[in-house]
Amino acid sequence: MKVAVSGAMGRLGRAIANGISKADDMQLSGAYAPGHVGKSVAGIGVEDVIEKVDAKILVECAHPVVVMENLKKWHARGMRVVVGTSGFTEDRIAELKSFWGKDDPGCLIVPNFSIGAVLMMRFAEIASPYFDSAEIIERHEEKKPDAPSGTALATAMRMGKKRSSAKLEDNTEVVKGARGGLVSGVRVHSLRMKGMLS
Repeated sequence: MKVAVSGAMGRLGRAIANGISKADDMQLSGAYAPGHVGKSVAGIGVEDVIEKVDAKILVECAHPVVVMENLKKWHARGMRVVVGTSGFTEDRIAELKSFWGKDDPGCLIVPNFSIGAVLMMRFAEIASPYFDSAEIIERHEEKKPDAPSGTALATAMRMGKKRSSAKLEDNTEVVKGARGGLVSGVRVHSLRMKGMLS
């Protein structure tokens, strides 16, 4: 099966490209990363023109700033896409659904590729109705391009859908944002520091 990676020169994109290249049932057939032509990942030359990407399935790992434009282009080419890019809020998902219909080739948003993280998200969702309050603290290295992470965002959205309309405490913030951001009624705190492991 021919699979390509968009955002192939980023940390996640390189890891996925290397994994695909070692798989017995997949072939890494393209790597897309504008601004990186002439470089290679997992033995494949990097392209900056979408039309040169030869695959039926694409793993999208591009920066959150450009991912929606990329998805429109992949959709126009009739590709099946697995989105690993962070930052898919309910508004962004609604925007995606506005041009990617139910009868189109599949598009799967994956907030985290780790089975442990996916289970943690599910457990938080199941437990959420049983707690009067809940907050998420997530951490990453300082170069992570978004805050909160896609995993924290998706977890908060899932928890919020399961929670009754719990009243948030009326705390006074001496410094704006000190209590974290609010996602679906769940406060999310994002740490970004050198040497921090996610």
